[in-house]
Amino acid sequence: MLKKLLKLAQKDLYVQAVSIFAILLSVTVVAVAYIKTTANDKNVDNTNTSYNYETLPQQTQFSTNSAIVAPLDTTLPQTAAPNAGWQNTPGTPQQQTPNANQGSSVYSWSTQEILSKMTAAINQTKAYKGNLAVHHSESFTANITECTGGAIGQRVANSLVGAVVKPTDQTLNFANGTALTDEGETTQILLPKNGQFSLSSAGIKSAKAYQEGDKTVLVVTLVQENVNEKTVPQHNAKGVGYLDVASVDLMGMTITNGEIQYLGSSIMIKVNQAGYVTYAKYTIPLHVYGEGARGSLSGYAVFDGEQTEIWELPL
Repeated sequence: MLKKLLKLAQKDLYVQAVSIFAILLSVTVVAVAYIKTTANDKNVDNTNTSYNYETLPQQTQFSTNSAIVAPLDTTLPQTAAPNAGWQNTPGTPQQQTPNANQGSSVYSWSTQEILSKMTAAINQTKAYKGNLAVHHSESFTANITECTGGAIGQRVANSLVGAVVKPTDQTLNFANGTALTDEGETTQILLPKNGQFSLSSAGIKSAKAYQEGDKTVLVVTLVQENVNEKTVPQHNAKGVGYLDVASVDLMGMTITNGEIQYLGSSIMIKVNQAGYVTYAKYTIPLHVYGEGARGSLSGYAVFDGEQTEIWELPL
């Protein structure tokens, strides 16, 4: 069963980034439960202090500052009318000292103005008609900080996570906004993978906008959301996606209890003068507690993780 779950996890990381969180939790619980059972069979004292689950403590927010990757230097593959509000009307700049990551113009747009421009650009790009070769990469880091089986269980579980979690880098050929991956799964341009981008200002903690060459850069950081394993986070679901436990085949594993902290997901996009996204980076930092069972076996795990996804589009 563990081998099948590992194989599924490797496949799912390639075709569905967000679901890997649920799979990782399941791998962890199964692995440490297996260790516990093996230790008992060998009459090894594997006593572990029970974990009293209440509410996870507030976690330090992951840093989402990173170097900005230059967008693809290509031309628009089809004629598109310029989007009003982008070409020649970049907004009122504030006077600031330029730095390596930002252009000389930092715009004094409100959070709602930045969100409106981001929503228009993302949804216009998701609705792109025509053929498009898009570069897409994603990675996930995870560290199990506590689990059934004590220190031995933690080492083995982290080794399993290291075996499962591999970065992916691929070029997808889109037609009318969707593409088939090598696994035969249908995916959409940009996030969220299902439906339109519909984030509201209530879900935004901070926002900024600035000019970088001929592109407008828009950045938002979402508010923290704490949910259980059965609850959809209101704001992350509308902007970057979420840990969808229900969509994953856990192969007989049942997640019996849990809490997921979305610590402040971030979205950074670059928009050309025609209103299309040419580069997007999504970062989703998490802190997760979960309890799971399969038959007579049970276990728990706590881990910190961060999902990063990058799209580069020749628009």
